[in-house]
Amino acid sequence: MDLRLGNDPCHSETSRAMSPVTRQLLCSAGIGGGMDVLHLYCGYGDLTFEVADRVGPSGSVMGIDPSAEAVASAKAHAARHGYHNVEFRVAEIDRFSRSTLFDAVVCRHVLVGQRDPAAFLRSAARFLRKRGVIAVHEMDMSRGIRSVPPLPDLRPVNDVIRTALERNGVVSDAGRRLVDLFDEADIPLPMLFAQSVVASGLDGSTFSMIASTMRSLAQHLTEDEVASVDVDTLERRLRCSALRLRSQVEFMAQVCAWARVG
Repeated sequence: MDLRLGNDPCHSETSRAMSPVTRQLLCSAGIGGGMDVLHLYCGYGDLTFEVADRVGPSGSVMGIDPSAEAVASAKAHAARHGYHNVEFRVAEIDRFSRSTLFDAVVCRHVLVGQRDPAAFLRSAARFLRKRGVIAVHEMDMSRGIRSVPPLPDLRPVNDVIRTALERNGVVSDAGRRLVDLFDEADIPLPMLFAQSVVASGLDGSTFSMIASTMRSLAQHLTEDEVASVDVDTLERRLRCSALRLRSQVEFMAQVCAWARVG
């Protein structure tokens, strides 16, 4: 099951809202100049380019993703903006190989879409050279999206998210289980931090993220579930309601973890 927000074509606002959290992760994990980094399930490449900026011309970043459309878009962006230290490939993690290992492996909002996130982490760690860094930015979808005062349109959104996750057997609370998942994957216990993305109706990026989440889920929903949410108008309705009700909206908690392997 693929719930990665970055895999939604309408990803720019989502990436913009998540970037401050991810930048703190990259800084805390020590990812910087001259490093060779693998970005797993890179989607349209927003995070890949952030990493490329950090490692500079003496470093390199390889992004892999199973979506040929996303990879083609990322390649086109790299060409337009003159990125010479990035490479993109269409690949699944279990079918990807390279003769040399990486200094770091990163991913964002990937574990939450896995039926066995510990196995995913174990596979990710095999791409690292000794003392390489694994850094993950996750979220805890089990808590849902909160608002005070409550937004009526959020109730069906949370209901549909919960039902879809349960139906597909994925780990919705990966973000709050990272210590356990790292341990199960035989990776040293990580350092961690968490942040919340909170907004009023003036901040459109949070409502864009909610709509993006629902678009990512669409292929896993029934027609009735899609109709109950009405994704096409969801972002506008939520934002208008938040402005009218003077509501504070909190997106799912963002949890980041990193560790050195070997």
